[in-house]
Amino acid sequence: MAHSKKVTITDIAEKAQVSISTVSRALSGNPGVNDEIRQKVKDIASAMGYIPPARKKDFGKDGKAIAFLVESSDVFVSGASFFGKFLAGVQQVFEKESYRIILSTTRTNTNPQKKISELIKSGVNGFILAQTQINDPFVKVLLELKYPFVTLGRPFSTLNTPYVDVDSFGGAYAATTALAKRGHRHIAYISGNLTTLASMARLEGYRKALQDFNIKYDERYTVEGGETQQEAYTATIKLLQQVEHPPTGIFVYNDFLAIGVISALHDRGFKIPEDVCLIGFDDEEASAFTVPPLASVRWPVVDMGQKAAEMLLKLLKGEPLMQRQFVLPVELVERESLGELVELKGKIS
Repeated sequence: MAHSKKVTITDIAEKAQVSISTVSRALSGNPGVNDEIRQKVKDIASAMGYIPPARKKDFGKDGKAIAFLVESSDVFVSGASFFGKFLAGVQQVFEKESYRIILSTTRTNTNPQKKISELIKSGVNGFILAQTQINDPFVKVLLELKYPFVTLGRPFSTLNTPYVDVDSFGGAYAATTALAKRGHRHIAYISGNLTTLASMARLEGYRKALQDFNIKYDERYTVEGGETQQEAYTATIKLLQQVEHPPTGIFVYNDFLAIGVISALHDRGFKIPEDVCLIGFDDEEASAFTVPPLASVRWPVVDMGQKAAEMLLKLLKGEPLMQRQFVLPVELVERESLGELVELKGKIS
């Protein structure tokens, strides 16, 4: 039989009079081959009946992997310290089960259905979703597919979805209360993106603390700080420009954004804590070494990663979850930026 011999890329290279590496690049779609040669190689391969070898999935011996899906690369970079700790907790659970953890980021124009399908086809068995958005489209897709997943943060208006969260409301309440107890009446909140549930929960905790201390909520004292320190810097300048009385206390969505806030206050001649007291959220290691040291809200990030991984692993094994939602506690960490626990004379009108 004329075609009993299996056609190889060496055969194609000889027929096309090009190198074996050129054939390999042309057939795999890699760069470095002009369009004319690429098409010539493909035509010869087709005519000779070439069948490419099946690709092996690079997910370990058992082909097992989970995807950690983050909203964008910018979000991952800005939260590098947090995500590093969280993934350490996830790894502690899944490395014992020979699973690989695949980091995957999305863009604003990403098609959720296509993204999830591509990851599943590549060998992903389950998902952990970070930065859950209000009415998150990825949650919707995974629910429709009935695919195992756990969210980092509580999905909005989704019943009984497995998630692990931090007490964002309680942490914001504690942070704002700490400022109010120091006599502040003009307290601002520099938020993250208000499309995220965590940022909204912290806004609600901030507002409840104001209410409990009989401080009227003024929306001008709430400014969206975005995802970067530059955005937080710009938000702080905007805040100072749009209020008659500068805030004497500021609660910031997280410690990362607080660095941008500190820089903006410094550039406008405000001293911390003499003129403005400041508190963040997350208690990153660097917060203790800012000038002055930054007060913050601490929570167990590694534990959060472990809990999310344990829940997802049970779902992958088809085991029932006795508890489908976990909210981890927070702890107020007082440092110099918060000021003394006394009323600041001359700062309150």
